[in-house]
Amino acid sequence: MSTIIQHFIVLFPQEIFSIDFQFAISKIPGSLRVSRIYFYYSTIFSNIPLFFSYFSMLSSYFLISSNFQERTAMLKDNPLHIFSERLSSLLEENNIKKADFANEIGISPTTLSGYLSGKHCPDFETLMTICKKLGTHPDYLLGMSTNKLQDPSTFSSQENELLKYYKQLSENQQYFALGEVKMLFKKGK
Repeated sequence: MSTIIQHFIVLFPQEIFSIDFQFAISKIPGSLRVSRIYFYYSTIFSNIPLFFSYFSMLSSYFLISSNFQERTAMLKDNPLHIFSERLSSLLEENNIKKADFANEIGISPTTLSGYLSGKHCPDFETLMTICKKLGTHPDYLLGMSTNKLQDPSTFSSQENELLKYYKQLSENQQYFALGEVKMLFKKGK
């Protein structure tokens, strides 16, 4: 008996020819591509017409799976939705153009659009770059915290010094200082 057939027997104790393929595919470890599934099933089923009838069922499964992912991306408590909403909100609050921001963090505008639509999530390095540019923490963007501000322990010495002086100002002086910083920011663009 080949290892592939043993693999399927371990995964699916029922008879191989009576497997519900939607169930079977969901139980295969990892994210297999259609070509790999074809390899597995063509090893088991030597009858090609039989394989193609099962392949049409597999295609239906992938379509259902794809539609399910699109529907769940729109749920409010979905981490991708939270990430996209918070990223979009931070860009708007800071008056940052999407194309400029994508350029600053080293990704294409299309990739940023995928993040903002909730279809994709950045890799760790890109996430950290986004957080650094926006002055926030990954926990906030990923919905694990409601605190927008970056963790003070990760501030540079200049940022800590600026924060120290800012906290020593009166409320009116803080308001004025914030206005000045915003003006400097707009001039720098």
